[in-house]
Amino acid sequence: MNSLAGQKSRISEGELASLRAGLEHDGVGVLPGFIPAALCDAARGAIDDHLGITTDPASWYRHKPAPDGLLPLHHPQAFWDIRQHRPLYEVFRALIATPFLWVSMDRGSFKAPFRHSHPRERNDAPFHWEMDPRRPERRLQAMIYLETCRADQGPFRCVPGLFRQLEAWRAVYGVEPFPADRIRAEQILDITGTKGSLLVWDARLPAGSALNRSPVPRYSMMVTMLPEGDEERRAQRIDDFEAQRAPAWLRDGKSVSENHGPLKLTELGEQLLGRKPW
Repeated sequence: MNSLAGQKSRISEGELASLRAGLEHDGVGVLPGFIPAALCDAARGAIDDHLGITTDPASWYRHKPAPDGLLPLHHPQAFWDIRQHRPLYEVFRALIATPFLWVSMDRGSFKAPFRHSHPRERNDAPFHWEMDPRRPERRLQAMIYLETCRADQGPFRCVPGLFRQLEAWRAVYGVEPFPADRIRAEQILDITGTKGSLLVWDARLPAGSALNRSPVPRYSMMVTMLPEGDEERRAQRIDDFEAQRAPAWLRDGKSVSENHGPLKLTELGEQLLGRKPW
C-alpha cells in the first residue's frame, strides 16, 4: 500500500490557526507529524548514504560534527520530494500570503549522541538569529524532524517572545555576538516532536539547539519558502539545481556538485525552483 495515499492536499484551518497563534505569541509554531513517514524515511536514508551510516554506532562519528549537525547535503531526490510536497507549500502560502514562492535549497542535519570522551566534538548550536538583527525583518525559517526528537536528543530551542522585544534588547545588550549569558534557563523552550513534525519560527527569534545526550542520533532537515525574486536570482537558482551544488550563501567560495543523478520535479516543484513561472 502506498503510504502517501489519502494524504490531504491542504492544511486544515485548525492547524493553520494554531500555527499562526504560536508564531504571533512565541515566534514559533509546530505541526506534529505533518510530513508523511515515507518521505521522512527516504530523507533519512539519503543522510545515512551521505555519511556512510551503518548499524554500527561507530559509523556515527566518521565525520567531524558541525553546529546543529548541519551537513553539506542539499539535493538528494528525497529532499526535493519533501520540498515539493504540496501540503508544505500550502503552509507557507498561507503564512506568507502569496502563492508565488520559491523553496530554499537548505541542508540536512545529523546529530550523533555526544561522547564525553570527546568533549570538543559538540553538535549543539548556540543561540543566534536567522537574519541581521540590526535590520530586523519578518521572515520564516523551518525544520522537519525526520525521526521523533525527544527532550534529550538535541532538540530545537528558542527564547519565546523575545523577537517582540528585539529593539529594546538590542539597545541594552547589543547583538554581536548574541549575549547568551543574559538568558535564564527558565526562559529557554526546547521543542520536541514526533516524526514528520514541522517547526516554523520567526527569523527574528533567537534560536539554537541543545546537545544530543540521548543514545540515538537526531535526524532533521532545514527548509523554508520565500516570495519569488528577480530574474538574476532565478537563473542562479536553476544553475545551482542543475549543477546540484549548494546555494551561493552556503558555498564558502567552493562549488562542489553532489551527483545524485537526474532529479525529478513535479509541476509544483518546477515552480518552487523557479524554472517554471507561476
